[in-house]
This record gives sequence, C-alpha cells and structure tokens, in this order.
Amino acid sequence: MIRVRRNWSIVTIALVLVTMVLGACVVPTAPPAVPTPEVPAEEPAAEEAATPAPAEEAMPALPKILAVEKTLANEHWQTMAKGYEGAAKRYGADIEVASVPTEADTAAQLALVESALGKGFDAIAVSPITPNNLNPALAKASEMGIPIINVDELIPEDVAKDAGINITTRIASNNYYAGVLAAQHMIDNLPAGAKVAVLEGIAGNSSGTARRDGFTDTATAGGLEIVASQPADWDRAKANSVTTNILQANPDVQGIYFANDTMALGGAEAVTAAGKEGQIILIGTDAIPEALDAVKQGRLTATIAQYPYEMAALALESAIRALEGRPVAPKIDAPIGLLLQEDIP
Repeated sequence: MIRVRRNWSIVTIALVLVTMVLGACVVPTAPPAVPTPEVPAEEPAAEEAATPAPAEEAMPALPKILAVEKTLANEHWQTMAKGYEGAAKRYGADIEVASVPTEADTAAQLALVESALGKGFDAIAVSPITPNNLNPALAKASEMGIPIINVDELIPEDVAKDAGINITTRIASNNYYAGVLAAQHMIDNLPAGAKVAVLEGIAGNSSGTARRDGFTDTATAGGLEIVASQPADWDRAKANSVTTNILQANPDVQGIYFANDTMALGGAEAVTAAGKEGQIILIGTDAIPEALDAVKQGRLTATIAQYPYEMAALALESAIRALEGRPVAPKIDAPIGLLLQEDIP
C-alpha cells in the first residue's frame, strides 16, 4: 500500500509540473485598445481671442475759410460766391461767404469781419469796399496770424503797411488795364478830339480809381478830350442821374466808360431816354449777364470781361497753399478782355 501511494504522488507531481510549464508558455492576450477621447483645443481668453484693431485716427478738420465780399446785390459778387463754393468742394475746404446789403455799407462790412475773428477761421479772403474800411479788423487778423488773401478790391501796399496788415497775396484783374482797353476801343472808333467821359465807383475806391486812370491816361494820350470824370458809387440809379447830367452839359459827347456794368446799365437807360441810343459808345466793366445781354442787343457797345469765378478759385487755392506752408506769389493778375457784340454767342 505504501508503494501505490508513492506512484500516485509521482503522477500528481508530474501533472502539476506539466500544467505549470504549459501555463508559462501561453502568451497573454493584450486587452482591446480604448480610444483616447479628443480634447478640444483650449479657447483663448476673451481678451486674447483677437488682437484689437488699432484705433482709427481722427479725420483732419477741413481748413475753415471766410470769404468777405461787397454785396450779393451785384451779379459780379454772386458769381464770385459761386466760385468760392465750387473751389471749396474741389480743394476740400469749409467756406463761408459773407457780404453786406450795398457797396456803401462800409461800417457794416467792418463789423462783419470783426465778429468773424472769434469764430476760428484759418484764413480770410477779403474784398473791402474801400482801401481802408476793414483795416482795424484786418490788422487784428494779422496779429492773430491769420493769412489774408486780398481779392479784386485791393488794399495798396503802403496803406496795408501803415495799418499793420500782412497780406499774403493780392488777386485782381488789372484794373488800370481795363480802362486802357475801353479807351483804346474809343480811340480806334472815334475821330481825334472826340469828347468822352468816365463814371468811376465810390470816390477813393482803388479799383474804380485804377479803371478811371487807365481810361483817362490812354484817352488823353490818344487825342480824345475828357469832358467829365465823376463817381456814381457803383449804383445804377446814381449812374442814370450822373449820365443824364453829362449829356445835358455835353450834348456832343461821343463815348462814356463806366467802371462797372451796374452803372453802365443805368447810363444806357439815360442815353436811351435822351434819344441817343446807338449814337454814343458805351463800355461797362465786369461782363455780368445783364450787361452781356445789353451788348448783344446793342444797348451797350462793349463790356470789359472779368472772371470773378476764377478769381475766387485762385483766392481759395492761395489760402490753402499758405496754410500748408507752401509758397504763394505776392500778386496774381486775373485775366480780362473786351467783349463786343460779335464775341457774345
């Protein structure tokens, strides 16, 4: 019995050993791979989400320019106002056009400029009624460093210097030459020794004086006789009255030059009333629409064309150049020309 137990034990041990060996030879199977969940990228903080756009620079303010005219009752100044407005759009400027009721309102024009000095204008384009009625205000503008563009009605250099006015540039038609053109036409179309007259504007007004002098100097040198030279204050009714008096005192006058078209139209009415239409050479200045119609119809012989629209454009451009520190010519001549019936479409 003892022998049998030994044999069983040996077998048992052998089985255990075989089991252990087989267990050691089995390669363990790896567990199935578990997919790793995708983790979304971390959102940036709100302040880091986007780089803020740089703040927009403020648009530079447009240059603010005051244009002082005489009166919008005259078509010449109406056209100039349109020139300022058109040029302001073209060059990029803030323009304000100001005027007074009549060309005799010197004190009102001065008050207008004085009140404007506190409104922050960067430059002033100005056509004074007389060479000195705006001097106190313009002297103050010079103290403030505001560029002054003198347009059409010029302040003489000596007057400006004495008043302490710094004028950036003077822009005007050559008024003396306007008188020359009128006189030369009469010289070419009247006999030597013919009697002629001239109506200027307000006494002492620089443009009227220059036109008168250009006419009288040239007419006298050309052999014509000046029988009258009188102011009519740029006014149509006064010109009618003055012309009537000249015709009564000099019934044989053959030519009259008027320093502006408003006076020429009043003078033409007086000539018609005297029964002398078509018998006297009548020449105005400015080429305003009504005067052009009168030339076309034969009531006026001619008008000296000025170009106020272009003068205004030159003035505004000069103001901007001055504000930008660019050079500006101290004097700019605007074009002029004598227009006869055949020159008007």
